[in-house]
Amino acid sequence: MFTRLFPEDEERHNANLVQQFTETRRQFYNSILAAVGFSLGFTDFEPVQATKPDRSGKTPPSRQINKEIKEVASGRGTPRYDENGNQVVFENRYNTAKEIKWENALEYEVLVPDKGNTYRILKKEVGVDANGNPLYKYGWTNEHYKKIYEFKPKTK
Repeated sequence: MFTRLFPEDEERHNANLVQQFTETRRQFYNSILAAVGFSLGFTDFEPVQATKPDRSGKTPPSRQINKEIKEVASGRGTPRYDENGNQVVFENRYNTAKEIKWENALEYEVLVPDKGNTYRILKKEVGVDANGNPLYKYGWTNEHYKKIYEFKPKTK
């Protein structure tokens, strides 16, 4: 018979499994709805129009950033994973006042040919709507998180 030495570890493990299942289920439903033309979230943003180089001398790839934000907001996108297979979460390692509002946001990759893997989209849960659905804000960076630009909702 198996004896549990650390029941609190098992409880923590089970809570993590429930959280992972819930997020996976949400992504699954969002991807199905997006495929048939529906969305559970706000996915219409003002386009990024980067025309001048950043501090590194690179001009951000607007087309890829604009394409990837639609994917992320629709429940798809390309998540970043750590060595344990968990989605990477923004930690605000520089501890800057401007970027602290993005702490604990999920990270997504923006894959750009010939420019490496340096662009990111951040997805931060900021509350819930009246129906209990999560509300998110989205940002992007190309300067190794020294500056994060928030996506602006498209005005009608």
